[in-house]
Amino acid sequence: MATRAIAVRRRPVPRAFTRAFRPRGKKKMTLSVLVIAGMAPGALNAWNAYQGGAPYGTGVKSALHSLTYDYTGYDNNARTWSLDGMKRGLLPLALGLAGHKLANRFGVNRMIANAGIPLIRL
Repeated sequence: MATRAIAVRRRPVPRAFTRAFRPRGKKKMTLSVLVIAGMAPGALNAWNAYQGGAPYGTGVKSALHSLTYDYTGYDNNARTWSLDGMKRGLLPLALGLAGHKLANRFGVNRMIANAGIPLIRL
């Protein structure tokens, strides 16, 4: 019987394989300009409704009605669904999210980060 352990040499892991799964850097909070721009039309409609530009009055109730109509298409006063409302709120938001995803896929946001611009991404 052998009393010594036999060392088995392992093949080293290729360098390119280890880079693929290494995190790129410390996670930081960033604001996506495209997503915020997509939220702007619905938020501005709600702000105008809050100040009195809506047919259903002023205040928080009118602003909430505007938000639900713009992002879901449901008019809770008439109890109907409409795609016209979603064109003002949900469509710009979806386009902003899609643009942000494309910017990530093409590496634009990484170039912005490497340029040293803080907090803002596409």
